[in-house]
Amino acid sequence: SKDKILVEQGGLSSLDSSGRLRNYVHDKEGFERFGNTRAFHEYVSYTLRPPYELQQKLGQKFATSSIGTNISFANFLDRQMLRDEGMASASVQWLTKNPDGLLLVLLGINHVKFGCGVPARVARMLPGGLEATSSVLLDPSPFNTDVDLRPCDGTVVANEACLRNEIEVQNYVLQ
Repeated sequence: SKDKILVEQGGLSSLDSSGRLRNYVHDKEGFERFGNTRAFHEYVSYTLRPPYELQQKLGQKFATSSIGTNISFANFLDRQMLRDEGMASASVQWLTKNPDGLLLVLLGINHVKFGCGVPARVARMLPGGLEATSSVLLDPSPFNTDVDLRPCDGTVVANEACLRNEIEVQNYVLQ
């Protein structure tokens, strides 16, 4: 989209100066506060920076814009935050209009992992906060969770859920 290209070339300020940022960010104060947390900075370090740097070295997807030019990491991060905030805003809008509804969203791994992507933004916007949202990684691996996953073996441990299925590689404990 035109807005995505603007952000890739000039960061969020390119949308803010024209007032178009409000189309995606309905709570600017909450958006800024969320982006300044230590958790978010760790999420960026572990989730977003490594693939960006790898793709930049390879001259591929993350390091290039929609029009094929290289983009800075700051503008890449702004693009990712805008996408996450936009998806979260659309989700909250639907949930508000459908208070008895159940919304299921399938997202790419970098929009979910480590609790700082779309689900956390939805929780920030909803009155029920984290109690009103849930996230499940399908087929998680240590690479995607930064923890040593433990296969389901029947051991009961607090704050973990074991969901067995017929595909052995997916039988990990949700932590």
